[in-house]
Amino acid sequence: MDSLALFCTGALIAGGIYWFVCILGPAEQKGKRAVDLSGGSISAEKVQDNYKQYWSFFRRPKEIETAEKVPDFVDTFYNLVTDIYEWGWGGIYWFVCILGPAEQKGKRAVDLSGGSISAEKVQDNYKQYWSFFRRPKEIETAEKVPDFVDTFYNLVTDIYEWGWGQSFHFSPSIPGKSHLEATRLHEQMAVDLINVKPGDRILDVGCGVGGPMRAIAAHSRAKVVGITINDYQVNRARMHNKKAGLDSLCEVVQGNFLEMPFPDNSFDGAYSIEATCHAPKLEEVYSEIFRVMKPGSLYVSYEWVTTDKFKSSDPEHVEVIQGIERGDALPGLRNYADIAETARKVGFEVVKEKDLAKPPAKPWWTRLKMGRIAYWRNHIVVTILSALGIAPKGTVDVHEMLFKTADYLTRGGDTGIFSPMHMILCRKPEKKTEETSSS
Repeated sequence: MDSLALFCTGALIAGGIYWFVCILGPAEQKGKRAVDLSGGSISAEKVQDNYKQYWSFFRRPKEIETAEKVPDFVDTFYNLVTDIYEWGWGGIYWFVCILGPAEQKGKRAVDLSGGSISAEKVQDNYKQYWSFFRRPKEIETAEKVPDFVDTFYNLVTDIYEWGWGQSFHFSPSIPGKSHLEATRLHEQMAVDLINVKPGDRILDVGCGVGGPMRAIAAHSRAKVVGITINDYQVNRARMHNKKAGLDSLCEVVQGNFLEMPFPDNSFDGAYSIEATCHAPKLEEVYSEIFRVMKPGSLYVSYEWVTTDKFKSSDPEHVEVIQGIERGDALPGLRNYADIAETARKVGFEVVKEKDLAKPPAKPWWTRLKMGRIAYWRNHIVVTILSALGIAPKGTVDVHEMLFKTADYLTRGGDTGIFSPMHMILCRKPEKKTEETSSS
């Protein structure tokens, strides 16, 4: 057993011991265990009804100051909460931080699913996905890539949203800023680069569940139209848009960004944040973006690339890059030098190009490193939920795949051979020339 496997096994055992001793076990000597939680003197079948009566009574503070029923409802309150209090703050942490959302209005562990894939087919779909993407040389021109990208996001969307949040991308760490704040600034910078005005209609290419879309719409007051190949993400994005009160500014369309269902010259600008890396050929998606943009408008993209430090002759470098490709549904990472060349080839003028991951930017992979403990905690949760039949079979496999991929991403960041935020800013010329430069 290699050192990593030994460490992982030890961590899992330690996590399991912690789980049974500190959470399922007593909060203090001879204390209450989670499995013993009850409703005090209230019979089990009446706990929910009593809670509703309690909540209905105490949410009217002006009416209860002198109410005679207060003592009875105080008694009800302590019947409801005594076991949880005795169990300890670990229980509160469990329900709020683990079973609760990763961020405000996010996904809960108990809600994990396979997206649009039925629960009984999740494991089979995972096996098909893994079999397909472990052969990177065979898939560069494969017509099945969009279908497997769709499968990938059915498998990972809930886990991403639960463990990472609603913005499925990285951002540089910013001293004094939370991850959420750094993410929002990274998204807002994209729309600021394309000079969007309130009322403009802009395109989000590969919108996911709409985290960036909502931040950009709120920041710019532009109308954002997002496209994603995954129908489950469409439904999630629409739900989040409505909850955020931004559904009048945010529209989500299901479709393949290689064949977009939009007319020519219909958008005032466009952006893609770590999304076009899923295209088998970058030229195809850039051509579609060029087509639907109005002449004179700007497009910005954050691209996943190998950097000038990547050496194809170095086995470790190759292992890291292939690990990233397999775990993120990528038909093949491009070299940073290919991005601008492709943009010019389809007709764009390249205005600016910069790797946003380079110093003085702080490491974008810091959160991945800090998340190792959270992974083991979450892995225990996923394993238990799968064993209980709450999460579909195959969820554990997907979670393990994402953890391994996170390690490859971290190594790619540490060595500097990979960047998820190579920024390119392009303009569609006022009038398309007869010939475009490919240099």
